[in-house]
Amino acid sequence: RAPAEPRNRGFSGDGCSAACQDEESGLCAVDLDAVIIMDRSGSMGEDIPPRLAQAKTAANSFLDKLRSSDQSALVSFSTSANLDKQLSNDHGLTKSFVSSLSADGATNIGDAINLGNEEHKSSRSNHSALKIEILLTDGRANKPNGSGSGEYPADVAYAEAKAAETASLGIKIFSIGLGSEVNQAMLQNIASVTGGKYYFAPT
Repeated sequence: RAPAEPRNRGFSGDGCSAACQDEESGLCAVDLDAVIIMDRSGSMGEDIPPRLAQAKTAANSFLDKLRSSDQSALVSFSTSANLDKQLSNDHGLTKSFVSSLSADGATNIGDAINLGNEEHKSSRSNHSALKIEILLTDGRANKPNGSGSGEYPADVAYAEAKAAETASLGIKIFSIGLGSEVNQAMLQNIASVTGGKYYFAPT
């Protein structure tokens, strides 16, 4: 008796090729666990329209593209970091929490990445999903060790160390630097150590 074919193997003509790719687009659909990590420090309230408003639009546009089999969560940070919404497939609720953020305080990137990692390690995680974190920030790390203004080297090192922990968990970080004040080298390091990518948004 021949063994049964694995359930995840595709056959030509059924919409999914033998390589498990969509026959029309050539892409492969994979469930996603995405934690959005958003800067809500005081400087995110600057510019017209405010940086935070533009970041909200971008984050919510991304959430609109997720499927019901994907999960989304929100971590926001200023002087401290907060898990605003846990992983679930209720992307509308994630959008509501994104839209409710307001700008105030300093920039604690390291604790925010750590919270994202903890959520990925929680019982809510889909262990078969691709795990990513999307970090949006306009600033320079200056908490939890620094004064909260400018940039503090120990906080840059802390953020990069937390990114290294992210990599060890098999999670990719995609970092987005908003405006001219970001530490691009730090954000590049945070993304590259995890196998993710850094994007610069000058406006």
